[in-house]
Amino acid sequence: MSTEIPESLLFTDIKIPAQPVHYGVANAFVLEIFSMQEHAKHRWSRNFIEAAFECFPELDYCVILLPSSHPYLPFLEHFVRVPIRCNQDYPMTLYITHRAAHLGKIKLREAKLSDRDEVQKLLRGIPNVEQVLIDFDEAMKEKRSSLFCYVLLWNDVIVGVTILW
Repeated sequence: MSTEIPESLLFTDIKIPAQPVHYGVANAFVLEIFSMQEHAKHRWSRNFIEAAFECFPELDYCVILLPSSHPYLPFLEHFVRVPIRCNQDYPMTLYITHRAAHLGKIKLREAKLSDRDEVQKLLRGIPNVEQVLIDFDEAMKEKRSSLFCYVLLWNDVIVGVTILW
């Protein structure tokens, strides 16, 4: 048995950029300095984040970079930690949050057939979007199938969809 890799399977001409490449319009702002008095940390940190979003009404995301050794802060419960890339050693941790986590309320309701266009727009660009839309259509049939579809709304805008069976 030969352990040689056929030349057709070698990927010697693939060029991976050293830096990630961003395409499109910027949709986030960065909190570079965040400091509060000890007694106000939990109560007022959420207000601070909300005020930051109000300063940037056209941006949907807020990111913050903290040292990996930094103690947990209560306001981070509204952020998601972004995992580092494989084989990377970086002493900082990146956190991100969407304005929906701070402004307005997220509601869940059963999907309606009239939601289809907005759901299709929301799912644009994800893998297997066709199958998700087929499942959505199946869940919307008057004769109940085994599928149930719900939408998540933020300020009456569909921001998520889930299909259960």
